[in-house]
Amino acid sequence: MESSGRDNPTRLENIVETYITSAENYNYSNLLDSARIQLDKAKAILSPKPRSNLYLPYYFAEGTYYDRSKQYKNAISSLDSGIALARDPASRFHANRLKYAKFKTLSNSNNLSAATQVMQDLLKSPLVFTADKKLYYKELYGTYARLGNLPEAYRWAERYISLSDSMYKEKSQNDIIEMEKKYNDAENQKKISLLQADKEKAVLTSRNNRLLAWLLGGSCLFLLALSVLGALYLGNTKKLARQKAISYQQQLNEVNQQQQLQLAQALLQGEERERKRLAGDLHDGLGGMLAGIKFNLTRIPPNNEVDLFTRNMAVVINMLDKSVNELRRIARNLMPETLLNSGLEAALKDMCELPLSENVKIDFQPFNIEKTIPPEMQVTIYRIVQELLTNAVKHAGTSSVLVQCSQNKHVFYITVEDNGKGFTKETSGNGIGLANVKHRVDYLKGSLEVCSALGEGTTINIEFNVGT
Repeated sequence: MESSGRDNPTRLENIVETYITSAENYNYSNLLDSARIQLDKAKAILSPKPRSNLYLPYYFAEGTYYDRSKQYKNAISSLDSGIALARDPASRFHANRLKYAKFKTLSNSNNLSAATQVMQDLLKSPLVFTADKKLYYKELYGTYARLGNLPEAYRWAERYISLSDSMYKEKSQNDIIEMEKKYNDAENQKKISLLQADKEKAVLTSRNNRLLAWLLGGSCLFLLALSVLGALYLGNTKKLARQKAISYQQQLNEVNQQQQLQLAQALLQGEERERKRLAGDLHDGLGGMLAGIKFNLTRIPPNNEVDLFTRNMAVVINMLDKSVNELRRIARNLMPETLLNSGLEAALKDMCELPLSENVKIDFQPFNIEKTIPPEMQVTIYRIVQELLTNAVKHAGTSSVLVQCSQNKHVFYITVEDNGKGFTKETSGNGIGLANVKHRVDYLKGSLEVCSALGEGTTINIEFNVGT
């Protein structure tokens, strides 16, 4: 573009956009010297045009550069300059982007109170997409946690989880929370019952001692005085018992709150991992294809060279077909259409037939899989098999995978066997993928058995009840 002719009226605008985008990419690659060069090139062109709308992305890229360089004061100055320019409604998108970058800079510089104020202001914008709002809730949760404000952190974590549920429609998350709550309620009820039994025992003991005191009090003054002392002693015992019950209740409340926070953290981590995976698919796959389409479109000449036009358009159409297929693959990973329309067995068969890797052969063997399995449990089973296949293809170095799914009345069995390199507990046996599978199996109250050794492949057996 730098060597192209100057007769194109959009040349300067396009090349400035390219400099700014290149600077952002260098920032994210931590190649800050190269980013500074691109920013200087863009600034040299923009300087004679102080009212150009390209200053909005420029200030964002410059603020990001200063933030990565740990020059936080300069970063805030650049971002504030951009925010000041984004006053009209057409610039709301840039304003939100600049404010979020300012929030990250304040957070990185440990100015957490100011960061929360910027994020609260950002959430007031009418142009905040649901996915962005979900990210902002997560950021507020983490910031308040760093500030030590656990009530606020817990409140934003709950809002994040609630929004995630509405976006992904994963009823299993609500079920996990409900099961956890029922478990906690049962444990609390058990402890309360023990405390109640101790209290009743203390009351019974008090009554018996009081009766004995009355009986002995009729005999002599000495026994009466002794009974009075006994009554005082029992009063102190009851007071201590009440104090002990209050202390136990406080401990139960603290344990319950801590468990809720731990559950929220686990769900956040699972959502964060899924979000990163989806972002990677969109950025590396679909994003790259669309960028290639844009590049090929810019190469189409404005004149009437039919042959060159036809060749370039053929390339663009081919890349569009690939982009559509990539988008369908991403959508299928989020919620497979086959699972909704044709049931679990067809969805699993469709997944195993997908070309996850050109060098891996997947053999799927279903036996007696019924269509009466509850829908939310079908989704959980699908995710378990998907996670195990992903682990085998990406990490096991395997060339063949056997997937067996069978049902015997109310019992469902999953076996995934590969001929890969295997692992031990000291190597990769506690990876995130396997931990995620174990979490789902525990939710189903099932059992998971892993058999693996170095150089001998891996076999994973899962069993759980699918009856209603």
